[in-house]
Amino acid sequence: MLTCVSCSKNESNCSTCHIVIYQESNAYYLSGLEEFCDEELTINQNNGFYISDTIYSDYLNNPLPSPISPGDTLYYHCGDSHSH
Repeated sequence: MLTCVSCSKNESNCSTCHIVIYQESNAYYLSGLEEFCDEELTINQNNGFYISDTIYSDYLNNPLPSPISPGDTLYYHCGDSHSH
């Protein structure tokens, strides 16, 4: 389960992020937008999110064409350059 993190006004390096995969030329969002700041932002962008259970659908419960298997690592996409 992913948790939402909020940044305080004192932290300057914050970005909204989500986990997205592309299957059959379609984007599937596996998490809603989350905000990470400073060191937490760097850690989440660099280390990704390890999958421990099979994922069959996106966060809106739309089925994925191919399930995501345990052991895979997915990465957060952060910043304004991604369409939502």
